[in-house]
Amino acid sequence: MRIWNCTDLNNITFNYEYIPYQNPTMVHNAYFNGDKIFISHYGAGVVVLDASNLPAAPTLLGYYDTYPAPPSQDYFKGAWNVYCYYPSGKFVVSDMQTGLYVFRLGNTIGIQKVGTEIPKEFKLEQNYPNPFNPSTNLEFRIANFGFVTLKVFDIQGKVITAIVNEELKPGIYKVNFDGSKLASGVFFYTLAAEDNINNRRFAESKKMILVK
Repeated sequence: MRIWNCTDLNNITFNYEYIPYQNPTMVHNAYFNGDKIFISHYGAGVVVLDASNLPAAPTLLGYYDTYPAPPSQDYFKGAWNVYCYYPSGKFVVSDMQTGLYVFRLGNTIGIQKVGTEIPKEFKLEQNYPNPFNPSTNLEFRIANFGFVTLKVFDIQGKVITAIVNEELKPGIYKVNFDGSKLASGVFFYTLAAEDNINNRRFAESKKMILVK
């Protein structure tokens, strides 16, 4: 998806190109709603960008892969369109293979894939910064395609939130955790992933500290 600045029709300038984590893929429907851009991609689902700082580069608010299959040269499978103009703030995505989805943006910035490296093993990194106030970054490595959860627990073992709860392709991922509504304390976060190739399940936990 490319954005062009057409403010001056005598001097149209190229601003920005967004390429989703899934490649090859094809963007085919994109819509502005206020300062947000809603984009549907064959093969890479729906992507939402914050374009409030144009002409500077937009920032990723979130995405969801409605057709989580391995990449192929068959471009015409996956998300067909997105509709983002409901008064409720919800938006819907139609996928030709998997059906209709209803979404609403949460408080996190979404999962970001870091680079193109394919990890050789599953791994959960230590959050940074740590201690943190009020937010911190959680990074993890997925070696094989499968269902992944990343959950945050309090010291009593109660689930605070499930940051990730979806199928992911191999890669290195980063997600921001916002603790602004929590009191200071010790928390734990756990990554669990299905290793479909080796027919086993990976799980790892780490501790982080919120100090206000």
